[in-house]
Amino acid sequence: MQRLLESVLVVSLGLAVVAGIAASGPALAEGPQTAELGNGGSVKGDISNTPGEQDRIGIDLLAGSDLSIKFVPKFGAVFELLDPDGQTVVLPASKGGKTIVKSFPIGTSGHYEFRVAAKPGAQGLYKLAANPIWSGKITLLGSSGDSFDFVVPAQTRMKGTIKAIRSPGFVPRIDTLYGPEGELLPGPVNGKGSKVSLPWVTATSFGKHTLTIGAASGSGNFKIVLKRKVPKNAATKFDIRNGINVISFANDGVAQIFKTRCASCHTRNHSWGNTYAGVKGRSAAALGRIRSGNMPTDGRLSGAEISLIEQWIKTGRAR
Repeated sequence: MQRLLESVLVVSLGLAVVAGIAASGPALAEGPQTAELGNGGSVKGDISNTPGEQDRIGIDLLAGSDLSIKFVPKFGAVFELLDPDGQTVVLPASKGGKTIVKSFPIGTSGHYEFRVAAKPGAQGLYKLAANPIWSGKITLLGSSGDSFDFVVPAQTRMKGTIKAIRSPGFVPRIDTLYGPEGELLPGPVNGKGSKVSLPWVTATSFGKHTLTIGAASGSGNFKIVLKRKVPKNAATKFDIRNGINVISFANDGVAQIFKTRCASCHTRNHSWGNTYAGVKGRSAAALGRIRSGNMPTDGRLSGAEISLIEQWIKTGRAR
């Protein structure tokens, strides 16, 4: 009978939510997930502490663009980006577990892949947003006879101004604007005075475009200000969360957090931060103060530690 009662108690502790709120039951981790963002978008996902679990998220990128990245995990995550050849792209170092890149230049067109995994023993939720950025303006300097290469997507609209710089008698001229499918201008565009304007032109296909600047008269230096309007693609959104493993108070680090960071201040009732029963009765009420940074008093818990406590409250068990 005693063993039966102990078994019932352990099962009850595993199914009950801390502080007496009914639980929805433990989430089941179903392994690695994949998603394809196409030209950009966002993903919500999770990684369990099952060894080897890894999510893979693909994105198609074009040379000449920049990439914005925002990766926010709620656990100790391993995050990387692979180029079309499968080589790891060196991204700026993460801060506080987050990887936020406002503008990362893309040098090679192709299919890239983000990979998300967890450090040993860690698990939790993450959010990833990745979108290409095309500068709306390009500024270039050159001399008469120079050609300039730049890459734009199909259906990009372009116009610009070429103005002579400290070059008396020099009247610039647009000789040619070639795209992957040939010449985009009906003929050379002659300037007036010290400048010449490129009328709105639409790129018929993705790829390298070459602009050549000559002279209607004289020769000299010039400045190009090229404006472009890149068509926007609808952002893709995926939710690939499929559950994380039930968290053990004793074996997954929860007990250690409360013992080392909380127990010294909570001496009433024989230091409730040292025992499963003590923590079970108080952690849900304390969670708000932990999130706000008011507890522990010797310094805020890390985001991964807070997330671990949150997940334990939702799915936790004694062992």
